[in-house]
Amino acid sequence: MKRTAAGLNGNFIRSVACAAFLIASLSCDDGSTDSDLPAGPGATLSFNLDDSTSYAFSGTGVGVWPPSGTGVIARMDSSGTTLQVAAYLQTAGKTAGASEATHSAGPAHPAEPAGPAGPAGPAGPEPSFDLFYFEISDSVPLTTDSYPPDHGILGRNLPIADLALLGYQLVSGSMTLTSVTMERISGTFFGSGVRLSDSDTIRFGGGSFNVPYGRGLFSGDDTGSTGGDIGISVDTGLTPIYSWAGGSVYAVSVARAAAPTTLVWGVVTAGGDSIVSGLTHGQVPAGAMRIANSEPALTPGVTYRVTVSRVGGSYGYREFTP
Repeated sequence: MKRTAAGLNGNFIRSVACAAFLIASLSCDDGSTDSDLPAGPGATLSFNLDDSTSYAFSGTGVGVWPPSGTGVIARMDSSGTTLQVAAYLQTAGKTAGASEATHSAGPAHPAEPAGPAGPAGPAGPEPSFDLFYFEISDSVPLTTDSYPPDHGILGRNLPIADLALLGYQLVSGSMTLTSVTMERISGTFFGSGVRLSDSDTIRFGGGSFNVPYGRGLFSGDDTGSTGGDIGISVDTGLTPIYSWAGGSVYAVSVARAAAPTTLVWGVVTAGGDSIVSGLTHGQVPAGAMRIANSEPALTPGVTYRVTVSRVGGSYGYREFTP
């Protein structure tokens, strides 16, 4: 049976801590590579933002991830139960590619800096993007029907590393699939989002997409037992203490290493780095909210991954076995 929107809020809260990991390190899973990401002529996605700005993305070449230039790309898992769509326009940094994307003139959203309307923006140390990403899934293969988004994010003239805090997380909405074939998928969408840094909200409507898709989902591709630029240590026991270097963080999340995007426990704060080092698993510090709690105590012999994230995009992870 198709999922209803009743579970959307829980999925949104979980996605807040996952967003930096999912978006910043998206790559191809299931044995696929970036070279089989179809975009091609006719790959389009568009929507209206707050009735003032229109965004239109299109691809004329092969879509790539991590993003560079412009494109619209989609992925479907081998069972046909999960769809991921990403549309992006590089607004600053390296020279954009041969694809096309535009957004029409309209007032910048309050409290958000306006970005240049295309890839000719000023160069910088890290490319910035207009980026829209969403994921929908069901327990049975997707068909022509309406689905709430499992994850979704809208970034406006932002580096990938800043999407988790400064982008708008989708908190409500509906994605309606109007055509599903073996090679292409199309549909419409609408919804709303909130920015974690200041709780600013946006509405988007009139959305549509029509894009060929490849097999194999985007997924986090961090490998090895440690990674990132924040050092982490974990003591022993089923409710270990997590410690890290360099000061406070805004999110701490724990997942089984075999399923690193499915959290078993985690906490997050809005507005800044305020979770101090020395956090005990299962405890929620003042000012934070819990985003997952399926394992308030860990399971002996299972390998886990703890990830910490700071405003600005720095992060670190460590695997451990209690």
